[in-house]
Amino acid sequence: MLGTFVIETILGLHVMLTRKGIIARLSVVLLFCLAAFQLCEYFVCVGSPTFRLDWTRFGLVCISFLPALGVDLAGLLTRRTWLVFVGYAAALAFSVTFFLLPSASAAGSCLGNYILIAMPNSRFSELYMWYYFGFIVLGMSQLIWGMIYDKQISRPLYWARLWFVIGYLSFTVPMAVVAFMSPSARAGTPSLMCGFALSLAVIVALRVVPLSVPALVGSQQPT
Repeated sequence: MLGTFVIETILGLHVMLTRKGIIARLSVVLLFCLAAFQLCEYFVCVGSPTFRLDWTRFGLVCISFLPALGVDLAGLLTRRTWLVFVGYAAALAFSVTFFLLPSASAAGSCLGNYILIAMPNSRFSELYMWYYFGFIVLGMSQLIWGMIYDKQISRPLYWARLWFVIGYLSFTVPMAVVAFMSPSARAGTPSLMCGFALSLAVIVALRVVPLSVPALVGSQQPT
């Protein structure tokens, strides 16, 4: 947890200090959200039990914005749609609910390498999962669609999209395998998936941003 936090923080600082533009800025936010969740996990495990629920909620807020950020980045690499704003609105609504609705989340339970997060309200949990995985699929679909049908795409931008798809698959596929092999681990989905998402962080910082920022400078990317 702490090691992953350090790596993701370093990657975020690297992008922040070496790249400019909205893609770089959004990537920094994504990387820092991933890092912040790891820090929250760490304090759930080693901090005072009194604040365990608070750290769990802060962690859930951090990861709630990840699907929306992913769709936003995918849109900047392809074409932004109104669904970006839906994603951010949903992330904000879920974040507020985690703190206002007592049954939205219980305190995380530390299992060493990951934490279990229970959502006692089954309807809320189901809605959250639909949002989370729905926007992950939406982001990947947007990137793949752009790769197939955008005939005027530059080679660096094509590779940026491809690397982003690989980044998505690098944490969704292992999570799907774990969930299939061990149904009991499904309660640890947020923690496990963010652990696997270290590979996404590396890919975004070292492949997607370096390839996409120069390709979009002077075109559609605001500075």
